[in-house]
Amino acid sequence: VPLITVGALIGQLAGGPVAAAGFAAGAGLVVASFAVSSLVVAFADWVAPPLVLPFGMITYATKYAAMVLLLVMIGDSGWAGRVPMGIGVMVLAVGWAAAQVTWVLRRGPFARPGP
Repeated sequence: VPLITVGALIGQLAGGPVAAAGFAAGAGLVVASFAVSSLVVAFADWVAPPLVLPFGMITYATKYAAMVLLLVMIGDSGWAGRVPMGIGVMVLAVGWAAAQVTWVLRRGPFARPGP
């Protein structure tokens, strides 16, 4: 949420409401994408752990095909918020990945035992 808020504010200051909306739309796209993946993998693990890989791969392929189609349509539309949207996608994708790496290193299987 802090990345989305700061990015939208910077977009507002740099390019007005269209830039702020574009950044927020790109950020929302990434959040939705990662949330769907997390829910599908968690559901597959709950139902039958051997289904995690196939469900995860099908979800990955489907959501990225949909994302590419959406981004191509937006790129062809001439919408002024498409560049801020791309920036929002990049910032949130890197931020989300960094948060996951940080969690794994601090609390996951690679965490160092405490004193």
